[in-house]
Amino acid sequence: PEVQTGPQKKTVQIRVSAALSDDDSDLSVENTGELAVNSLRVYAFVEGKPAGYHYQGSPVRGNFLMDIMLYGVNPSTGCQTVDFYIIANEAGMVVEEDMPLMNSETTEEQLQHFRFIALNTNAGLPMCTHQSVELNMESVRDMGSLDSELQNGHGEHQLLSQELSFSIERPIAKLTFNAVKKSAENPVIKSLVMLARGTRHYNYLMPQDENFLKTLSPRVND
Repeated sequence: PEVQTGPQKKTVQIRVSAALSDDDSDLSVENTGELAVNSLRVYAFVEGKPAGYHYQGSPVRGNFLMDIMLYGVNPSTGCQTVDFYIIANEAGMVVEEDMPLMNSETTEEQLQHFRFIALNTNAGLPMCTHQSVELNMESVRDMGSLDSELQNGHGEHQLLSQELSFSIERPIAKLTFNAVKKSAENPVIKSLVMLARGTRHYNYLMPQDENFLKTLSPRVND
């Protein structure tokens, strides 16, 4: 059998911010209510195979290290394409009984089709992102360039030169409807239309193809 030499995983530095406002973008700032970030899960996949996982509970840090497994690195570029999925405030999503909860074993397919039916705003509003990154797995830098607190548990690992930055955002929007009438008018609002097709019974965490959404059948309470 072929003997592989060298480390089978390397460490990458990741910074995550929230697309809320300039003042609230730092996850390390303790916010409350809709701005709170109470948990963070980061998944990495290479062609559907799990390549890395990171979890934080409160307090969440927006700057951290994560180990990435080496799979089919391109020999000419030294790069590996990695799909990153980042989810904050998962407890803010109320799901149906048949929807598996997120954990370290969650697959890429499960993340792509994760859906919820209501919000638990006491746990913070969910935020997420999915990005494919060309990660250079051969260019490394000195782990000693980072402070000891950030190195925690990674001191003997090889640190990639490439630093990744992600911005998470809400998969939902808040809609406020206001109507103003002139004193001599008496308008009647009969309906508000949100979607031409599909369902309003649940929301997908990750963006879905429009053609797929058109195949969804309305539920009883749509």
